[in-house]
Amino acid sequence: MVGVERRWRTADGLSLYARDYAAAAGDALLPVVCLHGLTRNSRDFEFIAPHMAERGRRVLALDMRGRGQSDRDPAEQYDIAAYVDDVLGLMDALGIARAVFVGTSMRYPERVAAAVINDIGPQLSQVGLGRIAGYVGQGAPLPDWQAAADACARMNADVFAHYGAAQWMAMARRLFREQDGQVVLDYDPAIASALARIVADPDPWVAQIHHAGAIFIGHYTSEALGDYCAGPNHVLPTSGSARFSSPLGVYDFQKRTSLIKVSRAGAQTLGRIASTLAQGEGLPAHAKSAEFRLEN
Repeated sequence: MVGVERRWRTADGLSLYARDYAAAAGDALLPVVCLHGLTRNSRDFEFIAPHMAERGRRVLALDMRGRGQSDRDPAEQYDIAAYVDDVLGLMDALGIARAVFVGTSMRYPERVAAAVINDIGPQLSQVGLGRIAGYVGQGAPLPDWQAAADACARMNADVFAHYGAAQWMAMARRLFREQDGQVVLDYDPAIASALARIVADPDPWVAQIHHAGAIFIGHYTSEALGDYCAGPNHVLPTSGSARFSSPLGVYDFQKRTSLIKVSRAGAQTLGRIASTLAQGEGLPAHAKSAEFRLEN
């Protein structure tokens, strides 16, 4: 199945591209909107989009602004707010009220019926962000497609260790395009500048991070400073345990004693609660110690 090429115009005048796969005959199902990653494009979905369409869903695979066959943005508005407006513009033009989103999530919940997110998870790794910042916008033009395939292998071999020559070439064909006799990455290098602006103004992002042992803010805040000089220490919760624990601190080396003194009236209220909980835990002796002090 080959999708129909479709273009739409954004509020700021850019012409953007999408590939539209018609749903197979059958019951009408919510359409699927496929959104690629930072430097990718709609070709990432060239296999999965027809697969979903054959199962009865219309599929739209988009080239976000600055990627693939969509216009590059001279104003370099490569941010979530612009992407959301672009996607909603296409949905409105096609009369799509709600859809299932596959790929990168967009913050517009009333239009998202369901989401399949292919990402690292809710917590952003500084290592991962550093890796992205290290390659976005850095690729020089290459002489041919084999050089592009080799570049893909060098960058991603640790992730796709099972890939062979044919798969690296297929990846290159999705990520690069021919231009002036050379092979270049198929996105606007200015995307790197937008990423740098996010790093340069980190404070608005801090409030969106809810579970972290330590947050290193700004260009000059290296992790080593937090480990040895500015932070509590480098013993931090890992493996997602920041959801319920904190960094090692002074309190971990202090001896504390809880003092509990309950009045006669308080024992009447708390005793019944304690008895119920103790019975639920299968600790009848604990329950009786509370019930013994009840007056009626």
